[in-house]
Amino acid sequence: MRIRNLSTKRIPSELWHHLAHTMQLGDRLPMAVADELELYPKHYRLEVTVRPIRRHAEGVEVFSGYYSCGRVVIFPCPSCTSAFLTHLFLHELFHAWIDQYHNTLYASTMYCDLTGRFADASFRALGGRVRPRNVCGSYSFSKSLSFMLSTLGFPRLFKSLSASSSGQLQKWIPDSLVAQRLDRSPKRPMISRKGRNDAKPGCKM
Repeated sequence: MRIRNLSTKRIPSELWHHLAHTMQLGDRLPMAVADELELYPKHYRLEVTVRPIRRHAEGVEVFSGYYSCGRVVIFPCPSCTSAFLTHLFLHELFHAWIDQYHNTLYASTMYCDLTGRFADASFRALGGRVRPRNVCGSYSFSKSLSFMLSTLGFPRLFKSLSASSSGQLQKWIPDSLVAQRLDRSPKRPMISRKGRNDAKPGCKM
């Protein structure tokens, strides 16, 4: 996997590489190797780009990232924390995994709810937390980088997911050994509405 950070945000690159390798997305992508239309990057690896910080008007709903053909693109705003960007990365990483290993599902929208469930559970397994306002500046990590790199929570969670067939994926729930830490998964972050006293900038996935 290759990461290009064009923003001034601090990105936990070591953690992102670790997550991608755990999900078998760190090296050559199967669909990229088999690509005859040259839609994927020529180096056959996942390409992650964090774009320059963009500002947006308060009250305007924005999307902060996407995945397509071996490429993840993330658009941070001034309020985005590295924890929020990691949650977003997990969200897009799941799309990449579906594309590579369950390609028949990728063309449908049947797995969209599962994407959010996986990102929320994975974020919690890494020690992530979200304050009540639930915008992109509310996300943080309660654990150190060394803990997140060594914890078995995320590998165990992904193992339970990858053991599911394409037909069983929709029914997947976090492993019971991990679920104790996932009792209050964060909702998708929404930008605050105009006119509220506590309005803060934010992004939506």
